[in-house]
Amino acid sequence: EIDKYGNLNLLPFKQDEDLLDIKTKTLSINDIAIEYIKKPVEVNPSTPENNTNPSDKKEVKEFEDLFKNYTNSRISGENRYQTAVELSKKYYKNSENIVLASGKELVDSLTSTPLATSLKSPILLNGKSEVNANTLNEIKRLNAKNIYIVGGESTIPKTVESNLKQQGYNVVRVSGKDRYRTSVEVGKKVLEKSGNKHKIVLASGVNIVDALCGNSISAKENIPVLLTEIDELNGNTKKAIKQWNVNEIVIVGGKLSISGKVEQELKSMGIKITRLSGKDRFETSVEVAKYLYPNAEKILIANGYNYVDALVSGPITQINNTPIILFEKDKIPSSVQKYLNDSRIKEIQII
Repeated sequence: EIDKYGNLNLLPFKQDEDLLDIKTKTLSINDIAIEYIKKPVEVNPSTPENNTNPSDKKEVKEFEDLFKNYTNSRISGENRYQTAVELSKKYYKNSENIVLASGKELVDSLTSTPLATSLKSPILLNGKSEVNANTLNEIKRLNAKNIYIVGGESTIPKTVESNLKQQGYNVVRVSGKDRYRTSVEVGKKVLEKSGNKHKIVLASGVNIVDALCGNSISAKENIPVLLTEIDELNGNTKKAIKQWNVNEIVIVGGKLSISGKVEQELKSMGIKITRLSGKDRFETSVEVAKYLYPNAEKILIANGYNYVDALVSGPITQINNTPIILFEKDKIPSSVQKYLNDSRIKEIQII
């Protein structure tokens, strides 16, 4: 047991008769997982299999219920750079390609998830000055050859690019003059690697959290994420939509993020539109999850206000076939609470 001070106390216990095998596995100083195999339950032929007692359903009301009701694990580091490294270590034995994004300025790196997915690579982070030491060590562990820097020199400076080139890496910078053109340039690379599916995700370049919610769609379907202004379809985005012969768009975010006017303009171009939105970022993440994985049994969860953890988790949603749900730091939003109670979720992974 863990006492209120966080101390780990090992207590003797008697194994239940219906448990065939049981073992404990230390995850960290404060987390213990118990894995067990139960004897098969003989179903009474006269009793329908789906005749369950409603009182047996575990409800999520408080944050602590997440740890009581679900198999859970956490991937984290002492800072955002190390968290990205830990995710990479968990899911990638090696990778020829790396997507390197800014850990400070997220605007340019918002749309990097589909690029990482198409390259089968993790997203690692760097600061505004020298190459982050932990990030560089992970690049070496992965035996990477190609590094794709997403964003301009104001987010990841030329000195970092030069340093990496001097160490023998092939460095490709993918960027535009602003966030909108950067999303288009990233999109071009995605099409180059994964082919043109004539479908994109469209998110607000102002309300950046919507783009993060949309990344799991782009990851699963290997399609670009483009950005636009709220009340007007961005010119560079519109040009790309026409050039790529896009015939289907998923808009992520409500009409305060991308207006009805923009939606109508897209429809007038003969494009099929699906809008996924909620009253806030948390409910929007739920709507995206239900759209992508209606029968999900596992989810990733990240802080809805600490964008960078959700950003580096983008490629992992595709590897795990799991949605990412946004939470508050120590509170479950009502929309997320309802989603958990109505769903088949059995496992959560906290990023």
